[in-house]
Amino acid sequence: MATISVEEYLLSAYSPDVDYVDGRLEDRHVSTKTHAKMRRHLQVLLSKHQLAAAFISTRLRTTATRYRVPQERL
Repeated sequence: MATISVEEYLLSAYSPDVDYVDGRLEDRHVSTKTHAKMRRHLQVLLSKHQLAAAFISTRLRTTATRYRVPQERL
């Protein structure tokens, strides 16, 4: 697989989302449809009541050349 720059990764959208590790894109575990619906419901609920900033999936910079998409454990 060809390498890409951090800038290109951050300006792109991937479906399903992928991790960026040392210039390479790595597949990540994708949740089930039921799990995705539950997360969406929770996001709407939190946003409605302004209990928290509702960001479900966010890219997290772990080092200068690694970005991960956090995944919660149920």
